[in-house]
Amino acid sequence: MKQTLLLVLMFCLIVLIPSAIAQEDDTRQLNVRITVEPDEIPQGRMGMIRVLPLGDVEIVSIQATFLGKVFDLYPSLDGDWVGFLGVDMSATRGEQPLDVYITVEDDPQPYRERLNVPVVWGAFTYQDIVLPNNLVPLLDRDVNQAELNELVRVYDRITGERFFNFFTSPIEPPVIISEFGGIRDYNNGAL
Repeated sequence: MKQTLLLVLMFCLIVLIPSAIAQEDDTRQLNVRITVEPDEIPQGRMGMIRVLPLGDVEIVSIQATFLGKVFDLYPSLDGDWVGFLGVDMSATRGEQPLDVYITVEDDPQPYRERLNVPVVWGAFTYQDIVLPNNLVPLLDRDVNQAELNELVRVYDRITGERFFNFFTSPIEPPVIISEFGGIRDYNNGAL
């Protein structure tokens, strides 16, 4: 019995463990340049990832994962592939892994590249807003939760089709009533 157990243990050490390590160690190299702009992304803001193929690399598709979300990159008119890195206001600060999976022509196994993207404090403003008594029902948690659920449904939708060509202000001149990402407190913490 001890000999059988010893043989099984030796088999695991000699055959299974090295093959498991080899599967995790992807040493294949792909001739691309990956950049993230800006160098560090504040909470509540957005960054852009660009993947530029160098030489004769024929990219078929690119997917990436960042902060628990999977998203596609799209080819641009400049010959690179681009995608947006959205950082929630509550995202953990510090170095966050960005995994980029690049599929090339004639190779179904995607190449994986990993970068660490610094997420920094969002420097949010704080507003204390006092609502009159007739508007206090608007602070009802159930009413607000339904709206938040709807917003999450809309914002979490990812499609394969690109719905933009460029970004611009919806009105000219832009009217800014408050900074993006401000933290609001209503009636001393009622909501």
